[in-house]
Amino acid sequence: MLSGPLITGTLHMVISPKQPELVDRINAAIDQIKRDGRFDRINTQFVPFSLL
Repeated sequence: MLSGPLITGTLHMVISPKQPELVDRINAAIDQIKRDGRFDRINTQFVPFSLL
């Protein structure tokens, strides 16, 4: 589990401007794991705060 005083605020994912096609692929993958419940299970198990 992630913890510590530096784990606060907003989280961002950086994608290289050289690979803009990854934005749609990553968004689609995140949407898929949100729909089937894996996102919530991963969030609850490994992250001490909500990623949404």
